[in-house]
Amino acid sequence: MTIGSRLFAWLLGGVVLVAAAAPAAAQSEPSFAGKTINLTIGYAPGSGNDILGRLVSRHLGKHIPGQPKVVAQNMPGAGSFKAVNYLYEVAPKDGTYFGSVAQTLAIDAVTDEKSTTDPTRLPYLGRLTTNIDVGVALKRHCASGT
Repeated sequence: MTIGSRLFAWLLGGVVLVAAAAPAAAQSEPSFAGKTINLTIGYAPGSGNDILGRLVSRHLGKHIPGQPKVVAQNMPGAGSFKAVNYLYEVAPKDGTYFGSVAQTLAIDAVTDEKSTTDPTRLPYLGRLTTNIDVGVALKRHCASGT
């Protein structure tokens, strides 16, 4: 390999390395400028979940592209499943609606035979609080009856 071909290989390698390190073509992120985002709180006004939801709604818009207005709305009922069903069946799926609902949503949806909610179709954004929950079943209550 001649000096010229080695230099060319090094230059080509450098160009490939720089191209790989450069960010991909920027995808435009959605802007919510001029829009209202609705935070549906599945609990009664004055509850702990309501207070947290309203606290978040006051500050969240500053962190979303376009800095939209965020409005908190209560929709209590059925342990927040009234709000879940609204978000699942009625609310627009355009990013302008999200909810503060039961942390047990996934387990409740699959264990309640009347539930028509598929929790995998409701994207999870995060939590406002941290809890450590423990489930316990006594042997005498098992399905086997032993």
